[in-house]
Amino acid sequence: MIGCRPLSDLEVNLLSSKLTSTRDKLLFALGINTGFRITELLSIKTSDLYERTGNLKTELTVQRSHMKGKYASRSVPLSKALLNALQAYLYQTKATKYLFQSRKGLGAISRIQAYRAIRKAATLAGLTGKVGTHSSRKTLAKRAYEDSGKDLVVTQKILGHKNINSTNYPSYVEGGS
Repeated sequence: MIGCRPLSDLEVNLLSSKLTSTRDKLLFALGINTGFRITELLSIKTSDLYERTGNLKTELTVQRSHMKGKYASRSVPLSKALLNALQAYLYQTKATKYLFQSRKGLGAISRIQAYRAIRKAATLAGLTGKVGTHSSRKTLAKRAYEDSGKDLVVTQKILGHKNINSTNYPSYVEGGS
């Protein structure tokens, strides 16, 4: 979402504390830590998370058909904290097909539902500016850029951008709005 801004560590904690459901907290945590776009996150099926042995996979892969541009799938390693959060969520939820199952059970929640949850939490946290579902991706981008010593190539790979020009976006590269 053009215009969405990255969040500081304090804002991430504030927003996370205002999310009301375990589902929304997991959605936000996955977004912050994987950099997947909201449609990519919502496409994740519970079957995508398990190995044939029944154990949780240590990396999350979004299939090519669900990626922006549909050029290639992308895999991201999952931290121990994310694996624990996923395991707890899967244990307590009734999500059978999609990880972020709608209450009606017909499919995943919509992008609008996800956006509303983030916006509501941002408002409750007193965050100003344009904060939305894409803020989690921009937050990861900003962290990756800073942690890599401002290396755009590293940031490009983490975000899964095909073209480096997509990565050189001022809202996280130089801390703009």
